[in-house]
Amino acid sequence: MKGSWGRLRRFAGILGMSWVECSWGLIRCEQACIERSFATTAYFVEQRSLSPLRLPD
Repeated sequence: MKGSWGRLRRFAGILGMSWVECSWGLIRCEQACIERSFATTAYFVEQRSLSPLRLPD
């Protein structure tokens, strides 16, 4: 992870942003990706668990 900070700062410099803004942007993007994959997984698990034998809540 430490090695990527130099690259991140260089990339931020090219875009004219501060490296903090750039890293926050990447974290937000990563978070969204993680949330989406969790939502997708939860959806498929739910679809599989839907069956006539399922007990009512």
